[in-house]
Amino acid sequence: MYFNLTVLMKKVLFALLLFVAGTAAANNIQVSSFSLTGQNTASDYTMAQFSVSWENSWRDNTNWDAAWIFVKYRVAGGSGGDNAWRHATLSNQSAQHGAPTGSTITPSTDGKGVFLYRNTNGGGNVNYSAVQLRWNYGGDLKSNSSGGVYIGDNDQIEIQVYAIEMVYVPQGSFQVGDGSSSTIVRQFSDAASTAPYMVNSENAITLGGGQPNSLGNRNNNAGVADPTNPDDFSNSSQKLLPAAFPKGYNAYYCMKYETTQKQYVDFLNTLTSSQAAVSVPTHYFNSNGTMQMITGTWPNYYTTAACLPVSYITYFNAMAYLDWSGMRLNTELEYEKSCRGPQTPVADEYAWGTTNLVPALTISASTAEGSCSELTSTQGGNININNGDGAGTGGKNRPYRVGIFATSTSTRESSGASYYGIMDLSGNMAEWTVGVGSANNRSYVGSHGDGLLNSNGNANNADWPGYDGNSVASFATGIRGAAFNYGVDNLGAGYKAYARTSDRYYIMVNNLGNSPGAGFRGVRTAP
Repeated sequence: MYFNLTVLMKKVLFALLLFVAGTAAANNIQVSSFSLTGQNTASDYTMAQFSVSWENSWRDNTNWDAAWIFVKYRVAGGSGGDNAWRHATLSNQSAQHGAPTGSTITPSTDGKGVFLYRNTNGGGNVNYSAVQLRWNYGGDLKSNSSGGVYIGDNDQIEIQVYAIEMVYVPQGSFQVGDGSSSTIVRQFSDAASTAPYMVNSENAITLGGGQPNSLGNRNNNAGVADPTNPDDFSNSSQKLLPAAFPKGYNAYYCMKYETTQKQYVDFLNTLTSSQAAVSVPTHYFNSNGTMQMITGTWPNYYTTAACLPVSYITYFNAMAYLDWSGMRLNTELEYEKSCRGPQTPVADEYAWGTTNLVPALTISASTAEGSCSELTSTQGGNININNGDGAGTGGKNRPYRVGIFATSTSTRESSGASYYGIMDLSGNMAEWTVGVGSANNRSYVGSHGDGLLNSNGNANNADWPGYDGNSVASFATGIRGAAFNYGVDNLGAGYKAYARTSDRYYIMVNNLGNSPGAGFRGVRTAP
C-alpha cells in the first residue's frame, strides 16, 4: 500500500541523496520517483514531489475514490527518542500544492495530509506524475529537548511518503435499520416501530423512549441467546446522542479496503522499539492459517502476505494506527451509510444491497496463496465467511486478500461492494466501530489523529472511547460486519445473520483481545 523513500535535505540547494527502498504494491496503489524541490529558506518550506498510481479509479455523479497521502520524517540516522519518526505538516491551502493534469488536491485543514483524486468524471487506471505537496518544515519539531527544537534549513532529514486508497461518501440523508422480522439483534428502528430510521442531519438524536423522532433499537431485543452487553437505551429508557457525535450525514472519506498487513508493518517500523512492542499482533495468519505473516524485529518488520488484512488486532492497537495515520474510527451510523448509501433498506440485506450471499471457501489453483493476486474459485462467491477456525466448515481458515471479489466485470453484488464502492464491509474481517449504546462512546466527537502517539505506543485523543486521561489504552467499543471465521452458533440464522448491514450483535462487545476475526479500517471527515 505504501512506497517508502529516504532522502537527505540540505540548505538552499537541497542536494539530494536518493535511496529507493523498493515499491510495495498492495491494492495496486504505488508511490514512486520521489524528490524534494523548490526549497524556500525565507518561509521554511519545500515541495515534496512524487508520482502516484492506482488501478480501477473512478469518479461519477455520486462519488469518487481518492488517495489519502501523508508524510513522515526524522533526523537522518535516528532511531528513537528525539530522532523518532514524526508527522510532517503540509500546507492546508490547495493552491500551495501542485496537482497534475486531471487531478485535484484537497488538503486537510490540520495539515496532516491531502486527498488526491480525479477532477472530472471517468474511470480506469490513473498515473499522476510530478505531484507536489508543500511541506512547511519550519514548524515541525526535530527535538523535544529544551522546550522543542524545530527543523532548520541545514538539517538532514529522512522522509517517508504513504498513500492509502479511500472512497468519498457524500453528504446526505440515509436510513439505519432494515425492518427485518427475522433474528432480531437490536437493529435500529424509527422509535418503537420496526421501520428504519432516517438520519437527516448531524443534530442531536434522542435514543430510545419510544417517542416520535427517536432512534430505537427494537426495544434492546437480542432475540437470541446474547453474550454481549445490551445498549443502555430501550423503548422505556431514553438517552441523548450529542450533536458532536459523527452520525454520517456530513461527508467523509472511508478506506476502500480493510487495513492490510503491509500497512500495519509500515506503521510498526516507524515507531520506537517500546511503542512497537505493544502494537505487534501476538498471532498471525499466513496462506494456510498456521504460520506468521508478520515477522522480523524492530525496526525491520516485514510481511509475507502484504494484501491480506491484518488480524488479531485489539481495539487500542487499531486506534494507535489511526492516530499515526491521521484518521479516526467510524461510528456505527457511518458504517450503515457506507454500506447502504441513500437507498431504501432491504430487510436482511448485506453491504451489497441484496440478500444473496455465497461464502467463498476455495482459492484458485492458478493464483498464489496469500498473494496480492489471489482469486477465489468458488462459483458465485461474494463473501469470506464460515471459513474454518472451528466455527465454520472447509475453506482456508484465514482472511483473503482485501477486495478479492472485485474484477473488471463484477457487479456490486458479485464483488461484495457497498453502494459507494467500499469493499468487504460484510465479511473477511469484523471491524472495530464506535457504537451508540454507552455513555463512554457517546462522548466521541470524531477528532482525527495527529500522527503522534504517546511514549507507551497508544493513541492520545481525549474524545476517543477508552481514553483514560493519558491515552486510549482500554477496550471501549465493539464491532460491525462479520469475519471469515463466523460460523453457525447461537444465532438461529448462523453466519448469514452476522453479516447483515443492520446486524448489531457484537456492537457492545469491548473485550475482543487477540481475536482472529478482529480487523479495522479508518475514516476521515471530509475537509
